[in-house]
Amino acid sequence: MRLSSILFSASALLIVTGTVLIVTAPSGTEGFGWFAYTPDSESISTPGWTLMSTRQLVGWSICWLASLILAVAVTHRLTRRRHRDD
Repeated sequence: MRLSSILFSASALLIVTGTVLIVTAPSGTEGFGWFAYTPDSESISTPGWTLMSTRQLVGWSICWLASLILAVAVTHRLTRRRHRDD
């Protein structure tokens, strides 16, 4: 089996895995104790930003890794030398 075929297969598998992790992650924010801090626990408004869950972070990291592997596979496929039979 060629190296580029293995890399294409691995990146496809990782993209599917990462996407499944992102989609199946629970929606909402991670609780990290923001309102446990006394001066902020009495505030009326909440912060306007949210955090991703750990599963979403892992899913995005896997998709990022898969895109790097895919870039290596495409580069390998495009730059390899072809052998001529003379």
